[in-house]
Amino acid sequence: MLIRICLICACSFSFFSTCLFAGGGLIIISTQRLDGDVSGLSANGSVAAGSVVTQKYDDDQPFIWNITDGVSMIDLPGSATYAQAYSISDDGLRIFGEGDGRYFTWTKATGTQQTTALSHITALSDDGLVFVGGERFPTPSDPQQASKSSGGITTTLGILPTTDAIRFSVAWGVSADGSVIVGESTSDLTPSSYATEAFIWTAESGLTGLGLEVDSVAQAESSAKIVSPAGDIIVGTSSGYSGDIPVWRVFRWTAETGMVSILSENYTIDVNGMSADGSVIVGTGLDYNNGNIIPWIWTEGIGKQTLFEWLGDAGVDTGTWDAGQIYAVSADGKTVGGSVTIKSEGSSSTRPFVAWVSDFEPLPEIIFGGRGGSMEDPLIP
Repeated sequence: MLIRICLICACSFSFFSTCLFAGGGLIIISTQRLDGDVSGLSANGSVAAGSVVTQKYDDDQPFIWNITDGVSMIDLPGSATYAQAYSISDDGLRIFGEGDGRYFTWTKATGTQQTTALSHITALSDDGLVFVGGERFPTPSDPQQASKSSGGITTTLGILPTTDAIRFSVAWGVSADGSVIVGESTSDLTPSSYATEAFIWTAESGLTGLGLEVDSVAQAESSAKIVSPAGDIIVGTSSGYSGDIPVWRVFRWTAETGMVSILSENYTIDVNGMSADGSVIVGTGLDYNNGNIIPWIWTEGIGKQTLFEWLGDAGVDTGTWDAGQIYAVSADGKTVGGSVTIKSEGSSSTRPFVAWVSDFEPLPEIIFGGRGGSMEDPLIP
């Protein structure tokens, strides 16, 4: 197996095209002063979307990267002074993001296009047709409902039954065709105000609560974060307190199994990505006792590993990485992306990265034909 570490300013792109496809490997997309992260990956991991702090804006600017052409920066929406990419479609052609409260989509053909489909958008279906979202700042006189927007038509999804004066729901994830939406809602099942229960929504069944995985502890709640492209697998978190000790669990839900805990910790856990078949789930934990950030990968049949363990098992050298966060996993579960902290000569910076543990082929149609190069070169105005 051929294992490589490739730094974008250390190798030419012609070298990348010959060294990046065999076995496992990693790429640190930015170097020196430019902090950032990767937030989305195409289905096979060969195209990434993310954001970096650029000299032009002195703040976040979105980028798209592919294994062949490197980095291309994306214009900000409207008069925004910064923007972040949130996700990229499976085919690597469409990016969704936000800047200064302005939501946008981007393709090579259209460039950056601002959208006002909803006032607060959290996700976009893979076909680019359905936006979902909602607010988590209700008042007794103004409950907020999760919503979806498609073809200029906005539909509110409802709120689970609750007698609490504070009522709201938020959608966090949507299936590839927009027919299944998941999120969280206040509910009579939860013991305190603002606590939520995970939900699934379909046009046929409406809003349905999924329950609580930690219902025997104080301040118990749950939230559905991600749904598979087919709409049949949901992952999320359920949390509460046992005395002063936090209890956090990651759950996986199907109609057949219901809510099943796959990971339990005594620190905060975020779920950030799932493979298409639900066999690989990624996220980041934060242990408030010591301030440690824990990037984790759960694989069916193996269980939880840290990012460094996952890469180390594939023989990938992580060099001077000090810490990391995982924000994305490819649909095939073989590639992850996020940010890593690299220490050098007494200083540190946060860099976007893409890492993989098995062979993959680049998507042949993703050719930008022009603007590649490292993030320090003159291509960034």
